[in-house]
Amino acid sequence: QRAASDTAQRAGGKLADIEARAQALAALQAKIGQGKDSAQWLLDRGLAKAHRLWQGLDIEPGWEDALEAVLRERLDAVELDRLEATLDWVGGSGDAKGGPPRIAFYVSATGAAAEAGAGHGDTLLARVRSLRPEIARLLADWLRGVRCRGDVGMALRDRGVLGVGESFVTPQGHLITAQSIHFFAADSDLHGVLARQRELIALEHAMGGVRQDALAARASLIAVETELEATQRDYHRE
Repeated sequence: QRAASDTAQRAGGKLADIEARAQALAALQAKIGQGKDSAQWLLDRGLAKAHRLWQGLDIEPGWEDALEAVLRERLDAVELDRLEATLDWVGGSGDAKGGPPRIAFYVSATGAAAEAGAGHGDTLLARVRSLRPEIARLLADWLRGVRCRGDVGMALRDRGVLGVGESFVTPQGHLITAQSIHFFAADSDLHGVLARQRELIALEHAMGGVRQDALAARASLIAVETELEATQRDYHRE
């Protein structure tokens, strides 16, 4: 009974730890894009629950800051059904509720994956995996000309091979062109969103197996305790 109890406690503790970590990560992810101005603006237009770009992305571990540096606020771009809807928010017909805050919008496109093609060689696009094929063209557009180097020294050494409109990005998010360098520093609640999302997905996948182990351990404990109680009753009757 003690052995079964110890096993059940360990399994239950492991499940509780995973659930707590997943809840903490989910809470952090839920806060993204909830700045006072943008959150209310999106809520007023029925876009508070709209899909965000980062939710459909996965990137090679270690290159999260690079993608964040290149896309910046576009990483949290909001999906629309029609880009023409934005005409109500800028000039022309106007919007009585005020113009948009600093935010990006995009639309998905069927067949975009085949049209865009895959990244190759040293491009950043080659390190990004889209979980939604309909945004492949969008990524190809936004990451066009961005190539990868392992550190600033390598990027500076190789910058002579860059064509017009091309740049190198390092895992730390630093951007180097033929004549410039732009150092990256995290400055928004988006920082770490891709790494957290990857961990959250991994935890959710692991949780099913851990939950089954905890249930099985609990069932074994109950069976042992039932047998123990029956044995004790038989002993006292004798």
